[in-house]
Amino acid sequence: MTSDNTSVDQLIADYLAAVENGEPPDQDEFIAQHGDSSDALRSFFDDYNRIHRAIDGAFGNTPARQSAPTLIAMPNDATSDSGTGACIDLPDYEVLAEIARGGMGVVYKARQRSLDRIVALKMILSGRLASEYVVDRFLVEARAAAGLDHPGIVPVYEVGTHDGNHFYSMAFINGPSLAALLRDGPFNQTDAVAHVVAIANAVQFAHDRGIIHRDLKPGNILVDADGTPKVTDFGLARRHDETDGLTQTGQIIGTPAYMAPEQATADSADVTTTSDVYSLGAILYCLITGRPPFQASTAVDTLRLVLDFEPTPPRQLNPLVGCDIETICLRCLQKDPARRFASARELAEELKRWQNHQPIQSRPVSRFERLQRWCRRNPTTAALSSLLLLVLVTLAVLTPGYIERRVSLRYQSEQIASQANSSLGRAADFLREAHRVRSGDFSAPTAELVQAESLLSVAPNAELTDQLESLNRDLALVRRLEGARIARSTSLAGTLNVDQAANEYLSALTDWLGESPLDNAERAADSIKQSVATERILAGLDDWSLTLTYLTQQNPDDASLQNQYDAIQQLAESVDDSPTELESFIRSTPPLLAESTTPDPRLQKLAASDDLAIVSPDITIRLGERLPPTERGPLYREALKRAPDDFWLNFEFARISEVDAPEDALSHYIVAQSLRPESAFAAGSLGMFYFRARDLERARDAFERAVTLDPKNLRARHRLFRTLGLLEHHAAAAELADRTLNEYPDSAIAMTMVAQAFNYKASVDDTLDRNKGEEMLREAIRADPQLDLSHYALGGLLYIQKRYEAAKAPLEKAIELNPTLAGAELMLARNLARLSKNDAAIRHAEAALAVNPRDGEAWQFIGTCHDTAGEFRKAIQAYLMAAELIDKPDGYLHYNLGNALRETGDQVQATRHFRHALELELPAPHRADAHVNLAVVLKRQNNYTEAIQHYKKAIEIRPDIPDAWYNLGICYRAWGMFEESVDAFDKAIAQLPDDYQAMSNEGDAWMKMGYYKRGLTDLERALEKKPDYALGLFRKGQVLLYLGRFDESQKILRRSHELGQNSHSWSMPALQFAEQAEALALLADKKDSIRNVEFDGLNVDDMANRVLFAWRHGMVDAAFAYAEKLEAAGPSVVAVHFRVVRSVRCGVQLAGTSLDSRD
Repeated sequence: MTSDNTSVDQLIADYLAAVENGEPPDQDEFIAQHGDSSDALRSFFDDYNRIHRAIDGAFGNTPARQSAPTLIAMPNDATSDSGTGACIDLPDYEVLAEIARGGMGVVYKARQRSLDRIVALKMILSGRLASEYVVDRFLVEARAAAGLDHPGIVPVYEVGTHDGNHFYSMAFINGPSLAALLRDGPFNQTDAVAHVVAIANAVQFAHDRGIIHRDLKPGNILVDADGTPKVTDFGLARRHDETDGLTQTGQIIGTPAYMAPEQATADSADVTTTSDVYSLGAILYCLITGRPPFQASTAVDTLRLVLDFEPTPPRQLNPLVGCDIETICLRCLQKDPARRFASARELAEELKRWQNHQPIQSRPVSRFERLQRWCRRNPTTAALSSLLLLVLVTLAVLTPGYIERRVSLRYQSEQIASQANSSLGRAADFLREAHRVRSGDFSAPTAELVQAESLLSVAPNAELTDQLESLNRDLALVRRLEGARIARSTSLAGTLNVDQAANEYLSALTDWLGESPLDNAERAADSIKQSVATERILAGLDDWSLTLTYLTQQNPDDASLQNQYDAIQQLAESVDDSPTELESFIRSTPPLLAESTTPDPRLQKLAASDDLAIVSPDITIRLGERLPPTERGPLYREALKRAPDDFWLNFEFARISEVDAPEDALSHYIVAQSLRPESAFAAGSLGMFYFRARDLERARDAFERAVTLDPKNLRARHRLFRTLGLLEHHAAAAELADRTLNEYPDSAIAMTMVAQAFNYKASVDDTLDRNKGEEMLREAIRADPQLDLSHYALGGLLYIQKRYEAAKAPLEKAIELNPTLAGAELMLARNLARLSKNDAAIRHAEAALAVNPRDGEAWQFIGTCHDTAGEFRKAIQAYLMAAELIDKPDGYLHYNLGNALRETGDQVQATRHFRHALELELPAPHRADAHVNLAVVLKRQNNYTEAIQHYKKAIEIRPDIPDAWYNLGICYRAWGMFEESVDAFDKAIAQLPDDYQAMSNEGDAWMKMGYYKRGLTDLERALEKKPDYALGLFRKGQVLLYLGRFDESQKILRRSHELGQNSHSWSMPALQFAEQAEALALLADKKDSIRNVEFDGLNVDDMANRVLFAWRHGMVDAAFAYAEKLEAAGPSVVAVHFRVVRSVRCGVQLAGTSLDSRD
């Protein structure tokens, strides 16, 4: 009961807090509950209702009680019948709609006419009737916000008053508050941290300018359209270097669920910037758990929790929360301000360290520290004896008002017990409904039981405490049964982890029953039937029997396993006293090995029948495990239509779909993960799918989630470590390895991780001893010789060091220990290729593909092996598979594919892939080679212009490529650019002095320009290197023919024809030139008689012979005259050559040089 003014103020504060939370109490009931304060409360409600009716009338809402005069009104208090904002009369503002209202203020959406912009307009709720205190508080808020220009704070545009109504305008944020977003559940911790970092930076900006907010909470954080959080509502703010004259002694300022303990003591002098840090921690807590650190049915009870209790650790409410985030959050929520972060900036920096995968500096609170704090909060209870306690009780009895307080406490205890009972009921319902338990999401019942435990610690109740203990035991059992099933479904070293699963089933049920279920099946069955989780425990028994079947198949001579199997079957039948015929048949039929291709025909008939429509997903999966893998897919797909949200159905279907339907596999892995967001097993399975698909960013995220959920899973840590290394996040990988070794100093996996991190450092730091990394790996192998990862890592290190023979043994050992270790198979394949064992390399690469058929890197390696062996069509098939599977292939793949296509004559496709290779990342040497190979293909397509461009680009990258210079010369010569051609051939010969082909082509270029003697010199150099070079002989014969050395010419040309006969396109021209040389030799003796010979009656060949004869014997004018007639008569090689000669004749004559003197 209440009577003084302070108590009335507190009752009003409780009511306004309930209104703000959207749960306003009934006013009449509220007055009746507090009879001694009824007059004061009734007066308050009269004013409160009159104010709100005025606002409701202004916005066309139906008031809850009789109408009253408006307080924000037009002149003469003329009210409006309708129309939004009709009663709000402010110059320059057109009110559009109400946005929100609180205990003292109301916010409207408005248009500022002068600037034609939408703003948020805040006004005092009581308008002109506002007290001086309310006006002063309103102006403090406006001025505090107006002085803060920061992107994380809602800016204030104008502060003013009109006709006694105070207002200020600010930016209109077109987005919800964090409180509104939390209605959809807690945030993931990544988004929560990002929001709090931004908020902390904004709060620090305010602190730097002397402003303490004092009312930070999700409702005062707005999120704009691009996701940026913005702090608003500085209604309780004050400067931290001034005394707040508006806060009266004993007045509590803030929102109880988010205020610091020093605020809850009503001593404003104790409120500092660290009070805002506490509120930031409370916001972070709410974002990651979905509820504030403390909440009770009334504000008074909430304040008591804030002052006297520690918050429930966030991970108990949301297992997805990481240890580091929990540590940071709880540090913010310390009762002692000195133990919190010293500033909002320090909090933001700590959270940024977490975002950047760096170690945080905060440390969890120890149990001893918790005990000390309890003693400080409860000094009397901790220090005094039971006698002193008796005296205190006696004094309490004698104290006035003791009876009233006892009545109040009894009422509160009853209320708390009712809440605890509701929480226990909801937890029991969860465990009772098997389909909810199968989801694997135990956060809901965990939260309910934690809530019940917290409530019962305040108001003990023996009966409810027994229920709590029983439900906790049931929940623990269900969790362990799921863990055992996950263990059985996890493959280690290529086999199912059935030994661990069987041991965990036995251990879990033994701990729950208090004795082994094998000792007394009848008593065990009774206990299981009495549990609220009977159906889920029965499913665990079925899976245990399946696990024992696998063990029996592996150890057929172990009679104890068969005895265990029979006992568990009998126990399951005792528990399930009314199974269907189908369930009984499946339960009694042992599963087949995965390799079996001859299943029981009765099982196949069952799989195709309609009877499965009424069978649980568990039984469906049991049936599937008794069928070959090829028949499971259709069975599971149909079952998923009936139970799409079943975790195990989604997981099993995804697992068998990876090879043939990877898209289906991914979608169902994602569904499984969404169904069990707290499951490290689900996260790890999704991570492995991404890892095998080389989607490393997503794989990293999934492995990080798995490690956060299960920090003891060292294989998950190693997978995260490997992924970080492949992403070149080496600092983060090294930090993870060091942290793992510190936590598990005897773990061979941790030793392996640290060794691998050191090996990377040694590869980039020459000052480190590279032998140390090898010794560290050998130490890990000595610690656990059966760990496949250590052998694999050692083999990889030796391969990188090019110690290929030494690398074979550890890689082969890793594969022996784990035949499913595809990475080791591929590494061994690469190693064998280096040892020139191409066939063996292909076999091991194919073994890697047998484990993961969608490994694009393995396909690319196989393509390279076939390429090396000259099997270009097989290489093309492998390269195309790699291109399809690798999400972001590098330039190498398309470069090699282009080469293979070029070798098969597919110039068009080769061109496309060479161009694609140049669009992707390629190191400089390979980029130059790609330009050369593309130019070669373009040259074959007679695209000399573009071919020349690519040869030039290759030479710009690497001037030391003889082939580029040589082929550039070929293109120049084909394009008639003979001088450039000669220069290019010179560069090629300078790099390869024995390149007879370059010499021959340079000689041909000189010949094309008419410099026969220079051409002859180059051709003779080429033939010195290779005397039987047929094309060189052909060109030399041509030059000798043009020089008039007919006898030599015809001999050399005939030799060229013999060497190239039937194999070269120039073989027949060589014979024709030889015949011309022979004819000219016969004419040489008659040169005087043909000076004036006309061409009448001669054929083309005869005319050509006479032209050449006249030219070689000094009859220049006659030769040109004859050549013109020859060209007119028809096409001729000689005519073409003389056209070239005529084109340079004029220039030669202008230089004063005789044509006969040309070299």
